[in-house]
Amino acid sequence: MNTASSPNWKSVSVAEGRPVPESWNDTVRRDLLGTTVLGTIERWARDTPDAVAVEDEGTTPVSVLTYRQLDEDANRLAHLLRGHGVGGEARVGVCLERSAELVVALLAVLKAGGTYVPIDPGYPADRIGYMLADSTPQVLIARHGTLAPPADGATPAVLELAGLDAALAGCPATAPEAAVGADTSAYMIYTSGSTGRPKGVVVPHGGLLGLAVAHVEALGLRAESRVLQYVSPSFDVSMADIMMTLAAGATLVLAPGQPMGEELLRLLSERRVTHLMVPPVVLGTVPESELPDLRTVVIGGETCPEDVVARWSAGGRRVINAYGPTEATVCATLSTPLSADAPGPYPIGAPIANTRAHVLDDTLRRVPVGAWGELYLGGPLARGYHGRAGLSAERFVADPFASGGRLYRTGDVVRWRTDGALEYGGRSDDQVKVRGLRIEPGEIEGVLARHPAVRSAVVVAHEDRPGAKRLVAYLVAEPGVVGGTGVMGGPGVEGGPDMGEVRAHVAAELPDFMVPAAFVVLDALPLTANGKLDRRALPAPDYGTYGAYGTDREYIAPRTATERTLCAIWTEVLGVERVGTEDDFFDLGGDSILALQVVSRVRGALSVALPWRTLFDQPTVAGLAALAGRPDDAAAAAGPVAIPVADRGTALPLAPGQQRLWFLNEFTPGSVEYNTAAALRLAGELDGTALREAVTDLVARHETLRTTFETVDGRPVQVVRPGAVVPVRTLDLSALAENARAVELDAVLRAEQATPFDLRTGPLLRILAIRLGPAEHLLVATLHHIVTDGWSVGVLVRDLGALYAARLVSPAVTSSVLLGSPPADLTGLPELPVQYADYALWQRDAIAGVSVENQLSYWREQLADLPALDLPTDRPRPAVRSSAGAVHTFEVPKELADGLTSLGRNERASLFMVLTAVTQLLLARYSGRQDIAVGTVTSGRDREETENLIGFFVNTLILRTRIDESRPFRDLLASVRDTALEAFAHQDVPFDRLVDEFAPERDTSRTPLVQAAVVLQNAFGGLTEFGGMPAERVYVPRESARFDLTFEFWGHDGGLSGEMEYSTDLFDAVTVERLCRHWVELAGVVVGEPGGRLSGVGLLSGEEGEIFAGDWGVSG
Repeated sequence: MNTASSPNWKSVSVAEGRPVPESWNDTVRRDLLGTTVLGTIERWARDTPDAVAVEDEGTTPVSVLTYRQLDEDANRLAHLLRGHGVGGEARVGVCLERSAELVVALLAVLKAGGTYVPIDPGYPADRIGYMLADSTPQVLIARHGTLAPPADGATPAVLELAGLDAALAGCPATAPEAAVGADTSAYMIYTSGSTGRPKGVVVPHGGLLGLAVAHVEALGLRAESRVLQYVSPSFDVSMADIMMTLAAGATLVLAPGQPMGEELLRLLSERRVTHLMVPPVVLGTVPESELPDLRTVVIGGETCPEDVVARWSAGGRRVINAYGPTEATVCATLSTPLSADAPGPYPIGAPIANTRAHVLDDTLRRVPVGAWGELYLGGPLARGYHGRAGLSAERFVADPFASGGRLYRTGDVVRWRTDGALEYGGRSDDQVKVRGLRIEPGEIEGVLARHPAVRSAVVVAHEDRPGAKRLVAYLVAEPGVVGGTGVMGGPGVEGGPDMGEVRAHVAAELPDFMVPAAFVVLDALPLTANGKLDRRALPAPDYGTYGAYGTDREYIAPRTATERTLCAIWTEVLGVERVGTEDDFFDLGGDSILALQVVSRVRGALSVALPWRTLFDQPTVAGLAALAGRPDDAAAAAGPVAIPVADRGTALPLAPGQQRLWFLNEFTPGSVEYNTAAALRLAGELDGTALREAVTDLVARHETLRTTFETVDGRPVQVVRPGAVVPVRTLDLSALAENARAVELDAVLRAEQATPFDLRTGPLLRILAIRLGPAEHLLVATLHHIVTDGWSVGVLVRDLGALYAARLVSPAVTSSVLLGSPPADLTGLPELPVQYADYALWQRDAIAGVSVENQLSYWREQLADLPALDLPTDRPRPAVRSSAGAVHTFEVPKELADGLTSLGRNERASLFMVLTAVTQLLLARYSGRQDIAVGTVTSGRDREETENLIGFFVNTLILRTRIDESRPFRDLLASVRDTALEAFAHQDVPFDRLVDEFAPERDTSRTPLVQAAVVLQNAFGGLTEFGGMPAERVYVPRESARFDLTFEFWGHDGGLSGEMEYSTDLFDAVTVERLCRHWVELAGVVVGEPGGRLSGVGLLSGEEGEIFAGDWGVSG
């Protein structure tokens, strides 16, 4: 493969360019369907019984098996396996090195109807142990002395080859009667997993014959061909090597190990190898020499350098590029012979027999010829990942172009060339962002490779903290290069190329943001057992005096038990590999929400209740440890009391926040003001049965979703209903024309949001699935706020997606089993130690304590003489406020969103604090007041037990700021920061308590205490998929408002989305649109000049100034 630049492939418009011809995916070979490769091999054993099938150089003398011997030996071993219960896809572990015995064992397992599980005896013992424990083979075939440690639990029957001669002699030489069809599982290959644990890919027989025949035809294999089997038997390419050779009646050449350089040259020459399938990096080690017998070289697994094609295609030899993941039966595309006269990037070819290749955008729509997109493969696919239902559903998705079909999502970026071949552009997850800019590492690698002192180069992005990647270049020098040190920011070799020159070479061709932060020179790039680049083995650069992440800090390891505990907490919460005691929490990607999680975990681990603002004041581990630490021999403080599980046999009270919503509902029955809805657009086919089962599982997992509210002795109580069912309603709009469909969808969503809930009868959750097209659905969840909040919506989407994925592969499992302990086996979801009703009872007891009374004194000072927010309105404020409202949506451009984030980081403030400061400044300009108070909400999740619950945890806080226009914006931000930190430190006082304290005489024309709010939502921050389907949040229109104005922001990859909820009693749509536009303009000014005086910050154009001053608005 050859990597080309593929900039921002997700932005390609499907309306542009030439459509992909259907003929490019017309690959059906009906003669290969429904059959297996075993019959083809057995035919060679009958027709050419004395032809050499396997030649094993690993023995002395060289071991040779004819086709008859191979077939009979495999038949005898198959009978022996049948006698040990193998059949019906029972898994058989084969722990053998590359040898003739391994080929016999492979065919024997397939003939017996079993599933072949290769286990390389050269793997580390713990990896072998994991593979055995995970695959639970019924039988393990091994050579004496190479036995792997038995798996935990049931131990398989072990067949040692050294002691099987007598048993095999008594077995028939004919094939056993076994039901082996195209759908029978053939093998399970373990591939690397992103979690560090390998995952087993289960592949059926159906694709093996097509794989073999495609290679026989493309490579020109004949009976006299001699094919070197190079890669590890545990790598799926070995299956292609073996099957294509035996299907052609050719000779398979085996040799121990993975020779390179002179040793590989000798092997190719002496064994007269005609065909070779190997990664290009291995070819680069072979010295120049004549190899007259070698006719075809197949490369794959890595990018294909132009010099490899030029050298190895000389003299009429063919070089073919192969591409394919394990999940698509080894190989999905093959190129025509590559030519040195046609410079790269070289194509990876066209789909092989019975394989389909679709290049799609991130909504599963086809992109035109020449446009970059993600490659999805159809045809003979793997079943999925053994025991990994969620991952299987994520990677194997419904085929939007074939009813009932599946596609494998490769994660590779490709494009169709005009000649009908595919061109590889790198991994979609290789396209990294540095300082907010997309970068293709392959482009940097190409520049490095052009430096005369560099033989090869690999560029990777180290992301030790979310959102802050650094580029690191790993180089191999040309032989004989001498110069300065070979190390610049990391371990390497002395005497390599001058890194200053290399860096200058890159900087001369690429912008600053694409110049690697560190260069590491290596003797050779590390390879996996399969001959591919081992990215995990690349040494981490030691930034040392360079500083980590562009700072001047060196890594300092934790020195005390407290520091070690804090470093472990930070590592978990921030998702980084290593934390030093002087690392800054916010430089590592921390924010206010993550700070809350750290404080929660510190409380549990160290029995220390730190204020939330501590991390803002002491953002290093060392600083935090000084506050949290204590002498090791000191008596441990009493740990935090766990939230107890309440007795479900007694009346369960409401949480204080719930009680407020209950009374509001009683006061205005039928109100929809506190309805909340979330909608996802799904790209793929939605399985209705799996969705219904998943919703049932979700309701079983979370008590709040089956809770109703009644009155007992005049007081509201929660009633948890054990058998509650939430139906899934469906609606099909796919038959409507596009414009009509959009109109109808808007009406449906408005009606859904405007339908009230009955808190007494429930359910308080509604699920609606709307079909918009063959592979497009909208999934809508509507709830009453009394059982949910913003954080909970994220939990609901995550849990429902995981449960849906599990139901796709485990439809018959009961909810109790699916949600049983440990749930990660089937769903990956964490266990719930408590439910919301337990929290509600605990919270009522907690707020009755002295601490809340102490916090009230802060609020008495903060809210003294609090003025109402009087904004100019389009109509007089009615005497009695209604909830009538609407929402205006707007976008904060990505560059501005990044600027707001950077401004906050520079000023030790969170993004939320920056958004609040801009909003308060805007409200000050519109109202003409300098004393501005806005409301916001806390997550209420300062206990680790509550992080994964659905429920109403939020509390409303008031942020009051005095704005001095003679000072710069950074001073205003500092003031907002301090106010927010103090407010959150006193968040335990319920909002109702504040209302009773400071607004006992209600003004029915306004909401009490505050009339505007600012909210930064992160419920969908990491949403990219749902149950394996690409997914994105969709705005749901609503016609109610909880305040005069609510500024709500949602973060996403392209910046920030804004939603302005407003009272239609007061404001017209055009007014709110102008207000939002001014917000964006004002934010741009303060980001550009945070040190300028606020009085110098303009806001309105001349025309708008006249409107504002004269014609618009009455005092609200």
